[in-house]
Amino acid sequence: MYKKIISISALVLFLVACGGGGGGGDTDSTTGNDNNNNNGGGETISVKENINSVELGPVSGSTVVISTIDTKESIYTTITDDKGKYSIDLDLFKSNLNALSTYPEYVLVTSTGGVDIDPEDDGDTTNSDSIFVNGSVKGIFKTTTLLNNEDLSINLLSTAVTELIKDKEKIDDEQLAYIIKELGVIDINGDGVVDNQDVYLYKMSEHDSAIEDKLRENYLTAIHTGDDNKIDELNEALATEYNLMFINYTISNGQAYLDIEKAKKDTQILYAINAEKDDILNSIYSDSIILSKDDFVVYKECKDDSCSSIQIASFDGEKLYQYYLRISNFGIFNNEEEVETLRIQINQDTKARDEKEEKLLEMKSKIQELKDKLQDLRK
Repeated sequence: MYKKIISISALVLFLVACGGGGGGGDTDSTTGNDNNNNNGGGETISVKENINSVELGPVSGSTVVISTIDTKESIYTTITDDKGKYSIDLDLFKSNLNALSTYPEYVLVTSTGGVDIDPEDDGDTTNSDSIFVNGSVKGIFKTTTLLNNEDLSINLLSTAVTELIKDKEKIDDEQLAYIIKELGVIDINGDGVVDNQDVYLYKMSEHDSAIEDKLRENYLTAIHTGDDNKIDELNEALATEYNLMFINYTISNGQAYLDIEKAKKDTQILYAINAEKDDILNSIYSDSIILSKDDFVVYKECKDDSCSSIQIASFDGEKLYQYYLRISNFGIFNNEEEVETLRIQINQDTKARDEKEEKLLEMKSKIQELKDKLQDLRK
């Protein structure tokens, strides 16, 4: 029962809540700061008001490039205004997307250069000297987010998240949310879920978080100075401190092949497939873990007698889901109250799913009856 239920969509929300070619660089893909721009062919393009931001403090005069993540192929280019804002001509952006050989689900937004006009991020640009930005501010977004013209910000937090995930084989909402949640980003939009929306809605001069304070210690300076080696060093430290274990996977012939990337070099990963309550994670990870439809793997990273919190990856036959559960260091569940809460929620989710399936069958039956009656009338 537990095996079947853990991969359904309703439980996805619960487990996460537990805590656990193209446009290239050609001039016709570039827009400036003005509300009306020329696309290089004499045609004037109407551009909406600047609503997107590049923030350390606001970064003015930077070059913003939207590109594919894997090949870094430029799709759209623009420049921030004197307040660190920029616009996207959606018609031109869509056209450049459609010209790509492969339509990207996610894109990389990179701001390079420019001037940080409020290094202290207190909202006052008059009380401190501006600082030239020699590095890059980055963010990874779903293409649909940009097409919906949502008010987004690339900032110190999005840069750290992007640097941590950019070279991974798989980039999806689950992995992004996993990093963001573990770094301690707060729920900015109040929807009860911490995910990528909370990163691109984060305003450096308005919001506070422990991870922002930490990144200000060294990360901010490394971006200002363009010290890529320092950024790599800091990323490794973040992955270790927050115990970030990434999953790379491929799906073939109805099975998922998982490879787990350890957070620390001198540890081992213990796991069990389709583990039940009180099962011991007694398999040592050394090769790809294979999951069939509705399978799940429970795993943790250990050294001596110290282990990370539980993580779970489940496979529904089409997609892999990853969860992070802050509930136990040993075994799977030690807290009976938490187990009972989980069991109750699973039963409620299962009942709701069954009721929806029954209603769906009833609707299909009624639709078929109407089709049969219509067919009889036509005779």
